[in-house]
Amino acid sequence: MEFHTRHIDLQIKTASLQTAEMRHKDVRTLLEARGYSVGSALELRRPFHFLQNSIRNDRFFGRTEILETIQDTLEVRPSASTFARSATSGIVLHGLGGCGKSSVAREYMYQRINDYKVILWLYADTREKLDTQFITLSRLLGGESGSADYCVQWVKHWISHLDCSWLIIYDNADDPNILRAYWPTATHGSIILTSRNPHCGKEVSVKQAVQVKEFDIDEASRFLRWLLDDVDDLSREDEVATSALATHFSGLALAIQQAATFMNRFQCSPSRFAKLYEEKASEIHDFRVPGYDKTLADVWIISLRALSQDAKSLLDILSLLDPDVVPMVLFEDTDLMQDSEGFALDPLRLLNAVDSLVSQSLVERNSHNGSLKLHRFFRDATFRKLSLNAYQLEKTTNIAGKLILRVLPKDDLAVRHPENWASFERYISHVNSLYACIHHLPNIEAIPIILECFVNIIRYHFECGEFTKGEEAFNKANSIAHNSKHQDHSTISKINFYGCRIFQETCSLEKALEAIEKAQKHYSIAIEDEPTLSSSSFWIRLLSNVGVCYTAVGRFAESEEYHKTAIATCQRCGTAERDSLGNLMQNLGSCYLWSGRLDLAEEILRKALLQPNRNKEGNQYTLANTLWKQKKYDEAFELHKEVLQVYYEKCGPLHTCTADSLHKLGSILAEPGFSSQDLEKAEYVTQRQMRAVYADRDIFNRHKLREAKAIRQDPRNMGHPSAQIYTSRTMWRLADVLNQKTNEPCREAEQLRLTALESLRTTHRRSITKDEDGNAVFDKLVFYWSR
Repeated sequence: MEFHTRHIDLQIKTASLQTAEMRHKDVRTLLEARGYSVGSALELRRPFHFLQNSIRNDRFFGRTEILETIQDTLEVRPSASTFARSATSGIVLHGLGGCGKSSVAREYMYQRINDYKVILWLYADTREKLDTQFITLSRLLGGESGSADYCVQWVKHWISHLDCSWLIIYDNADDPNILRAYWPTATHGSIILTSRNPHCGKEVSVKQAVQVKEFDIDEASRFLRWLLDDVDDLSREDEVATSALATHFSGLALAIQQAATFMNRFQCSPSRFAKLYEEKASEIHDFRVPGYDKTLADVWIISLRALSQDAKSLLDILSLLDPDVVPMVLFEDTDLMQDSEGFALDPLRLLNAVDSLVSQSLVERNSHNGSLKLHRFFRDATFRKLSLNAYQLEKTTNIAGKLILRVLPKDDLAVRHPENWASFERYISHVNSLYACIHHLPNIEAIPIILECFVNIIRYHFECGEFTKGEEAFNKANSIAHNSKHQDHSTISKINFYGCRIFQETCSLEKALEAIEKAQKHYSIAIEDEPTLSSSSFWIRLLSNVGVCYTAVGRFAESEEYHKTAIATCQRCGTAERDSLGNLMQNLGSCYLWSGRLDLAEEILRKALLQPNRNKEGNQYTLANTLWKQKKYDEAFELHKEVLQVYYEKCGPLHTCTADSLHKLGSILAEPGFSSQDLEKAEYVTQRQMRAVYADRDIFNRHKLREAKAIRQDPRNMGHPSAQIYTSRTMWRLADVLNQKTNEPCREAEQLRLTALESLRTTHRRSITKDEDGNAVFDKLVFYWSR
């Protein structure tokens, strides 16, 4: 009964907010689209408004001059089909946190919403968050599925080619170094930045800046009276208190708004509120905003007293997460909250706790995407308070880590699961937020749980080819693991296992070997404590990957021994299906291939094809390379064609695996001994039978080596220094093909080789002599399975 009464009361109190949501329902429904076709970007119905959880504030107050300044600066001309400006128009709204920068930007957006055919509201406080939003935008607009860097470039390209009026708001853009990578290179359009940093616009050449100041005392008093429900019943004492509160809060908009929310929610008069504040002033002395006598925490403490215990527990957890978009699914269908002050979240209690937080304006609830948004000042203030109680911090961090770990896709040790990548992207910022909160606290017991989260994040970056970000996550995980007294050897082993795979892909062989040996050491310790782990899937996979590393550094005898041990363990345990026996045999075949035992390699690889294998295309790829070395070009070519089709469908057209397969096909077509040698097709190959499969994106209707080069040069694949070597290798091979086609020196081929040589000198401080085979030189610099 109490819940229903409170719920009805909440509905009445937030009627205006619900009206605003209904008024913009048509705009927000556009976000439900999930297009994937290449052509859908051109067919997208306009207006297109990506507003996320930026709901209009029906109680927006004042700021007329600033809104006029924004309008004069951006010069919206919705009726124009062409634009005379040669660059975008932009403005920075800067000021103290809580002064209303985002509210002003949001109000301008809604006032002019009919003037813009495209509006994008972006949270710009971290690269990770911007990456996730650009990935979402790419999907909504019908772009190719790809990694963050690719999606950023795709969306920027889409924006830059719009033929209509558009507006982008970069909210909380406090770090100017982040913006440039996400800034459109357009010749028209309007951009608003909100930031605490008054200089954030300089990095992106936005010269116009307006400070959003606190209200003056008279305006602040009027603002407070305007927000109060029962303003007509104010006594003389209340009028005095209203002015005193406006003065005390220094006209800071958010503080005044939250004070009014408190008074309205609890039917508390201004004079009564002022007395309550005086009694509790000593509780807020630890929270100060530089340059101001009073802080937002003044109001925060008072509001906190009105929260239910459930709401306080929920607020503590939220303070450890990324505050902008916290998925409600984190808290659903779980009993993990039972350890927190008896807070066993069920649907009813969760709604009650959220309502309690909403009623104090501590969070915004977005029913459209099922998320909560916590104001970042209150997030920081809550975390500071939480940090003062070591026991509560320990317990809350443990719960937050378990909640995230519960929703991350589980690892089955298969090579790639593209269908899970969107789920990872949704929670990466929350794992990083947890890390930021606890990385300086080495003795906290939740570290093993957070490390398990990092295992999954490193695995995601490996799978999708984000090797630079994977290495960053690996370093974060290692830093807290190194400083922690809680050594979970199994988890540390997995961190190093996936770190090794990252280093393998970037040909950082010393780091890869160090990581895999560390992984073996820690898992061996775990096995001593729990002997059954010696027959686990991970141990078998770890042994095989040790062999992979030894193959890479030419220690073939040791490599063979580890691969045979992994295979024997799998067979002894009777887990051929579970542990993908075919893949284990494939790795042994690679050892034989690169040690020069080609007949043995072919034999074991053909046998491997008959065994269970979740990475059959990898087996085919290695067999095709073996056949190529044996000069069995026809079968090698057909196998590589099959592999390319799988990689294209599974990983997308811009994955490094796709680039590698294209390189192989182009190289085989250029082989003099290939019965179907065709130098034109080495650059441009047509396979009519594949058109029915790929329709408007026929990968077999392209220049193979040029396509491989383009993929390698794509921004998403150029983040790591080793990426340049792969690109240079393809350039060198393409130059060979061009020279063969013309039977004389080719200007383009000469330029390609000069560029490749310059890269070689820059990255490895060496050149290629006249007696050396350039292709062999570059091959030795990439990881062996790409040679």
